[in-house]
Order: sequence, then C-alpha cells, then structure tokens
Amino acid sequence: MRYINYILSVVTLLLLHGCVQGDGMLSGAGESYRIKADLESKGTVDGLYDRGTQMLTLSVSWKNLFVSGEDAVTGIKIYRGNQRSNPVRTLKSSNNNPTNENGMNFLLSSYQGLTLEEEQALLQNEFYLAITTTNHADGIVMGQLISNGYNGSDSYKIETIKLQDDATQFRVAMGESAKLPVLVMPYYADNTALDYESLNTDIFTITSDGTVTGIKPGVGKVKVSSLDGTDIVKTFVVQVTSPETVSDITFVDANDLFIIKGEGPLQLKWTVLPETAVNKEVTFTSSDNNIATVDENGAVSAVSSGTVIITATAKDGTGVIGTCEVKVFGTYELLDRSAWTAEATSYQNGNEPRKAFDGNGGSWWHNKWSNGSGSVTSLPQTLLIDMGEETRLSQVEIDRRTDKYVTDVNTVDIYVGNDPNASPLVGTIVFGDANNTDITGRSFFGLTSGRYLKLVFTKSNRGESVHAAEVRAYLIE
Repeated sequence: MRYINYILSVVTLLLLHGCVQGDGMLSGAGESYRIKADLESKGTVDGLYDRGTQMLTLSVSWKNLFVSGEDAVTGIKIYRGNQRSNPVRTLKSSNNNPTNENGMNFLLSSYQGLTLEEEQALLQNEFYLAITTTNHADGIVMGQLISNGYNGSDSYKIETIKLQDDATQFRVAMGESAKLPVLVMPYYADNTALDYESLNTDIFTITSDGTVTGIKPGVGKVKVSSLDGTDIVKTFVVQVTSPETVSDITFVDANDLFIIKGEGPLQLKWTVLPETAVNKEVTFTSSDNNIATVDENGAVSAVSSGTVIITATAKDGTGVIGTCEVKVFGTYELLDRSAWTAEATSYQNGNEPRKAFDGNGGSWWHNKWSNGSGSVTSLPQTLLIDMGEETRLSQVEIDRRTDKYVTDVNTVDIYVGNDPNASPLVGTIVFGDANNTDITGRSFFGLTSGRYLKLVFTKSNRGESVHAAEVRAYLIE
C-alpha cells in the first residue's frame, strides 16, 4: 500500500501558572535549552525550553508513519521513560484526521505547570515524546528529548516567515474574515511580533493581529514584516472569492418516480451542488396541480392519473433549476402468481425455481452451488417464469433472502415478452455492492405485456452465487 508523507509543525506550549518557589513549581531563571529528539528514524524533534517564559516549544516532523486511510494522528504524549505508561502530558491535536499530503500545522497546548521535579527530568533527558494515532493510543513512534545544554547567552532571531503548509496564497470569501495562517521560524524566536499590510485595500483589509477581511472578489497581496530588527519581509497572495452560488440541482431516482392515487405523498430527494453553496434552499412547483401537487418540502401528492414535471428552483437568485418526472397512477394491482411455473439454467436441490414465488420469504431459488468441482455454476444465471398467458404488467419486485447471504445478488436484468428467447429488456434491478442490505429491489418500466418474465442474474457480490426469495409483478395504470 502507498505510504503518505506527513509533516506536522507543532507548537507545544507548556504554560506555567502560579510559579511560586516552595510549592514545587519553577522559579523562572531566564535560562533556555535546545531540545532535540529522533523519532525512531521516522521523524525528528527540534525545540527550545525557556525557563524564563516557562515555555517548551517543539517542532515535530514525521514521514511514513502509517498507511493513509487506515490510521490518523490524534496528538502527542510525553512520558518519563520509554515504557509508554503514565504520560506526564497528553496533548490533543486540533485536527484529529490529518489528510493533507503536503503537510499541515496545528497547535497543541497544555496549561498545566511543570513541577521542579519534571523540569529536572526534562533537562536530564528522562522525557520521551510519542506521536499517538487512532490505532496506537500510546504512541506509534518514540523519541528521547535530549537537552543540548544551557544557551543563556544566545538570542533567537526570526529566520523566515511562511504560511502554514508552505502555501503561497490564502483564500477568504467576500464579506468574511479569517486569520492569516502565518508561521514564524524558528518557533522559539525571542520576538515573534509581525507587522501586516494589505497592498490592495480595495480587495481586502488586514488588522494588526493578521485577520483578513474580504472586501470584493479579486487577487491581492499582503506584506508581512518582522519587528525584531531582522527586517525580514514576505509577501503572500490573498484571493477573495465570491460567495459560492448553486450550480446544479439533481433529483435522486429522477427516472423512476411514481405515486399511486389514494396512497400517501411521495417524498422527493435531491442534491444541491456545490456542497459549499451559501444558500442551498429551493422552491418546488408542479407542472399540473390537477394531476399532482408538491409542498415546500418536496412532498408530492396525487390528484388524478397522469404525468407531471416537478421543478426545483434555487432560492439564491441564480435561477438554477432541476426537474424530475413523476407518474401518477390510479390502480396498483399485485398479479396472481398461482398459475406461474418456472425453470432455471441451474438450481440446487431444495432450492427449485418455483420457490422464487411460493409466498414464503424463507425459501428461495438458488443456482447450483456444486457442479462436481466444488464451485457454483457460472454467471449469468436465468430464472424463466411462465405466467401462463399474455399478461400486462408495469413493475417487478425481487426479494433477496433475509439471512447473512442477503447481499449475494447485485444486478438482475428483466425481460418481458411472448418469446422466451427473444423478449425485450424492460428494466434492471441493481442492489449494489455488499454494503447494501436492502431486502427488496424493484424496477418500474411502464405498461408492458408478455407471457414470459425472464430474470437474468448478471452480477453477484459473492463469487457466482445468486438467488431469489420472492418475485412479484404489478399492474400499475
């Protein structure tokens, strides 16, 4: 499987409150120490511990830690020793499912103070850091936090300024505000204050804390400057986008919608694209209220036999519409199956063809599952039903068995005609893959007549195994 590289820039703040000598807390000596770790050759840690600010700042990176889609980073644990028990700190991520292949950044924080004993343990290299994942709650890799000594005379200047995930531009919607995701490197620089300036104030503005507000759609630039005397200046592209509008409305099952007069309303289902559209509300209208009406929630009620077009119109002013056809029928009749007979390309003893319409959902026709070589007969398999005389029908339903093998049947083609060898294809029932556990599948194909109902099972979710527990036909007009 493909391994995905992840880079996590973590600012871990161990903020210490109430630092009073004599109660086991730090005294804040103003000393700073470089901290490093090797995460089992799958990542690195670089950071700084400053006793004066009472802050431990770590930059953590990793690669090839886990298989994409099978695991996810959840945070960081710090242990005293390498036994992965009783963590000193458990630091949760603000994003528990990193999926950005180009890397991502997030903040991990703990507002518990280090005791004097814990500080000594850190500076004596007794602490270990572990990256935790969904499948590895105690840490998937570990690394010893090594102090490289006191750097009291050092001062740490900003070396570079960049955007999170090494991006080159930032997007914000018109009329909305968002913080510019700026990272200062190194994270432990003494003075990380920055100055922000919009170079295109007609497109966007930016406050002293880096909050960008979109004014109108367009592309501009923001200048970010260091204030620690290094005179580092970076410019980044800011794109202000228009509020997203509806581009498409689609009804679910738009080609197979019908309602029977006298029955309850038909609830339409639809999708509005894009998913990020600001206003996804729609209004509904019927092409003929004398045949069927539709309410504000997309529920269609039958009035008289016929066909109507239901139209959904976006409320965001774009005028985007979606349509579907709904047939209204006056009668819905289950056909008598008492005279039906059947044959099949194969069947297993005890699972004869007639059991596909015996009125007992606990019995079924099944293709032969042993052909002498230990395997089932191959697909396609055909169940041919002789209805005894030419019959009018409009819909066919097939029930699958209700036990653990319910998902075996995937796709069935339906043929109706007076010649069993040359009947036209009128419909298809697709149950889908093994995730679909629906018992009943149906196909409405309109008024058709013929003596023979031929069901051709073309696809299975379990090798060549197919079945039919109950087959029903309906006259709808």
